[in-house]
Amino acid sequence: MPWASVATAFGTISIAGTEGDGKITLAIGLAMVLLSVLELTGNVLVVGLPTRVLGLIAAFGAAGVGGYDLVNVSNNPSSASSEFARASIGVGLYAVVGGGVIAIVGGFMNR
Repeated sequence: MPWASVATAFGTISIAGTEGDGKITLAIGLAMVLLSVLELTGNVLVVGLPTRVLGLIAAFGAAGVGGYDLVNVSNNPSSASSEFARASIGVGLYAVVGGGVIAIVGGFMNR
């Protein structure tokens, strides 16, 4: 999913989620899935810490990285937008932030 795109008279350039910080959030997302499976199967300790705590740390990390990128793209239009080009936030960046927030809420809920 694209994190951002720049539209010009010559076409649109998309920045994929696997470029830059997207690799970090992908690794964090995979770790959150693994920790969730371990939590649901009853394996509650990983590296001496509860899987729920590790999952919350990962969720805050994903939401933080996504939020940082979201703010940087939306607050810095002068560097990416002009009369010849227009920058916009892609759906992938919203998905990372939304997924991180949902994981945070889920981490605080009791089963």
